[in-house]
Amino acid sequence: MRNQLSELAKVEAALYASGRPLSLDELIRITGVPKTRIKPLLTELESNVKAYSQALELVQVRGDLYALRLKQDFVYIAKRSSLRPVISKAVLRTLTMVAYYQPISSLDLSLRRGTQVYGHLKLLESLGYLRHEVKDRRRYFYTTPYFSSYFGVPDDTDGIKKKLSSLFKATH
Repeated sequence: MRNQLSELAKVEAALYASGRPLSLDELIRITGVPKTRIKPLLTELESNVKAYSQALELVQVRGDLYALRLKQDFVYIAKRSSLRPVISKAVLRTLTMVAYYQPISSLDLSLRRGTQVYGHLKLLESLGYLRHEVKDRRRYFYTTPYFSSYFGVPDDTDGIKKKLSSLFKATH
């Protein structure tokens, strides 16, 4: 039973986080759930969503594409409450580089990513994701415990590096 719940949670998480319909093949690749289990899990998830969620629905968009989305009646609320993300893709890339290569100097980052990283670093420090130390008149950046807690990664540099490596492998 625990394995079923784990598989169900993986499918639900993939559909929730994707922000777009996913094919059966994508769900299998993303979750690692066996092909024979995907359709029964989607049926179970659909039953759970119908029973416990008033605003969400699981839909088969077409063919083998599935999406977990808001019901039409609630779209206007989402539009009113949604904001632009606090962290742009460029800033997120800078944060990822710091997390992976820490400690890394702002100079090394600017050589890899361009001078826009100085603004990124300032923002990321103000959000509490990064801290810096000055050594030999250079700023070296590190992630904070808040970063680890917020993004659900280990609070040590080796653990963060392993997690980022595994995430990168899973998406490529």
